[in-house]
Amino acid sequence: MFKYFFKKDFKRFFTEENSSNKCIRLSLSENLWGPSSKALYAIYKELKHVNLYPENSYQKLKDLIATKYNLSADQIFLGNGSAELIMLSALALFKTESVGITSTNTFVGFKFSIANIRGLCFEIPMSNNFTIDTKMLILEAKKLIERNFYISAIYVCNPNNPTGTVISENSIKTLIDFGKKHNIYLIFDEAYMEYASRDRTTTAIKFINYYNKILILRTFSKFYGLAGLRCGYLLSNKEVIQQLKRFQQNVVFNVNRFAYVAAFNSLLDRRYAIRTYNKNLKMKKILMCGLKKLSIEYVNSETNFILIKIGKNYLDLYEFLTEHKVHVMPCDKFGLKEYIRVSVGRKQDIKHFLSLLKQYKQKMGNI
Repeated sequence: MFKYFFKKDFKRFFTEENSSNKCIRLSLSENLWGPSSKALYAIYKELKHVNLYPENSYQKLKDLIATKYNLSADQIFLGNGSAELIMLSALALFKTESVGITSTNTFVGFKFSIANIRGLCFEIPMSNNFTIDTKMLILEAKKLIERNFYISAIYVCNPNNPTGTVISENSIKTLIDFGKKHNIYLIFDEAYMEYASRDRTTTAIKFINYYNKILILRTFSKFYGLAGLRCGYLLSNKEVIQQLKRFQQNVVFNVNRFAYVAAFNSLLDRRYAIRTYNKNLKMKKILMCGLKKLSIEYVNSETNFILIKIGKNYLDLYEFLTEHKVHVMPCDKFGLKEYIRVSVGRKQDIKHFLSLLKQYKQKMGNI
């Protein structure tokens, strides 16, 4: 019966219309089309082993990731989502009370990880087009070095959350050269990289073997639709991976059995990856077109979410949408008052969101 479900009812299961008592979740940049059917079927088959711990080396998944990026398996470290890996890397690699540098208007997990080692995190303003300003990051880092601060790491979210913008290959290379010169860890959070267009975006993975203190974070939560299972991975050189393993040796089985097999089968499902990329691109265009028609400003995004400027009434709009069971993310916690972040959802989700936005605009006279 379960095989029949996957063959006949999988699409309906994840694309059915939201009934009146359901919320539309556009707040957490989730993949609303759901995971690969191969991943779900792998979870089903794994149910009979739920009484047993998973294989602790996670070797099959590491081998597959290594092949995907032309690395060796001992350059891969798995974690319970990339957020755990950000925290673990700070605890395992950095000196207590050292300094981290990141941008304003970016993922808040970076400064929390530095806070956990009683360090200081300096946040550098972004450029006017909501892009991480690598030149300013380097300039401020130089000033801190001159003042005898010990800089452990520079954090870069690329594509950036919540702005959806990316930095150029030249900017990445310049930042890496600076880090190499001053022996600074460079941590690139690439949680949304699978959504980014290939011709406008560069991953830092190509530089891993150029400098031994580059760490790159990826996740199965976003593009692969496995947010509820929590599985992420870190790419670096062998020495960094060994340091992480030594620190984590008393915390085994941090990736559960279902996450492991789902992640493995998601990577194998190439057709799923192509469909997800194309669907997201198509729905993002529909969302942007709708915002243009309403004369509402937004930031061009390389991800599965869009940063939208609402103005001083952004929290009032947030409450209005919540009352109508549409959840979005107000961006004040990112230092972006007047903005909301909206996930790229299914067509019916986008149409309903745009309809409510139009209602609110008519009600207020403007936004």
